[in-house]
Amino acid sequence: MEYLDVAFTLCGEKGLPLLAAAVRSTWESCAQPERLRIHLLWWDIGEDSLTRLVSGWEDYLSHFHLYSAGSHLPELASQSRYGFWYRIWLGRVLGPEVERLLYLDCDVLVRGDISELWALDMRDALAAVVWDPAQRVEGFRQPLVENGHRFGFPFRWEDPYFNSGVLFLNLKKWREERIGDTIHRVFFGKTEWSRFNDQDPLNLVLNGRTKPLSPSWNLIETVPYYRKWDYQLYRDFGPPDEYFEPKIRHFAGSQKPETLWARWSHKVEFYGYLQRCGWLDETPLERSPWWRRLLSQLVELHYLVCRGLLQRALNKPLPRLCRLLLPRPHLFWPIFGFEESLSSLSRS
Repeated sequence: MEYLDVAFTLCGEKGLPLLAAAVRSTWESCAQPERLRIHLLWWDIGEDSLTRLVSGWEDYLSHFHLYSAGSHLPELASQSRYGFWYRIWLGRVLGPEVERLLYLDCDVLVRGDISELWALDMRDALAAVVWDPAQRVEGFRQPLVENGHRFGFPFRWEDPYFNSGVLFLNLKKWREERIGDTIHRVFFGKTEWSRFNDQDPLNLVLNGRTKPLSPSWNLIETVPYYRKWDYQLYRDFGPPDEYFEPKIRHFAGSQKPETLWARWSHKVEFYGYLQRCGWLDETPLERSPWWRRLLSQLVELHYLVCRGLLQRALNKPLPRLCRLLLPRPHLFWPIFGFEESLSSLSRS
């Protein structure tokens, strides 16, 4: 049986609820959960917290593998902020029998069957990736263009830039070419120019060696990009109404499900997973202040109007609007002209 190997990394306890929901969503969405193997490379997490984390997966314990960074990366684990770099060493930590690996950040929810990734023809690709939706708007490529040459990895303006929160790794080739060693040796401690820890070095080293995936495999949406979505960037990946129903949703940036600016539907989905894995007895939505619930519902409304009605990029937006509005008639008042003010406020 070919296993579906999925890996997470976590340093510190802050991300534990996100991790619990991410793992639970991976199990629930997999058509063949008996093929799953979940790997967690961790550090600086207390024994009680680890026990609580694992207790939510007791039905799948034989499929779950823990690796202490202190044991596997003893010279690196305790270095300040090195937790962001753990993923480059997964080829060293995991056994040689793991030749393909899906790496996931903790702030994702898996919503579709991941097994089809293992059918990809990777050939010489080191990783299958999704282009970052903000790369043109935010100028993510500029630091790479300016700094790539001095590290021996030139990067051009026209080269695409990927988000590293979801990586389908050709781990066999990753080991053979010692990619983790190269990234650490060339870049660690020299990334004052980088906005995103190891993401920029990964883009430099893997440039030209990646296989592009549909944004459905790593969909990142934040309020400012509801209006500024780069449809041209994803023109080769099918109609938007398909990839806006993603297989993997990534809560990158400031719109984590527990934050003020998260969409209502995202909060409901996220806390549902936490309840089902035993992390919560009741959802915080039930005891959160009314104004926080209202703001989250307004963000949801803004999204459906902008993406669904104005851009016509969602499948059946009107039924979704009805499900949001009919039980909440107080939401009708912001429809006219409110979207722009909400988008501006979220950027402040």
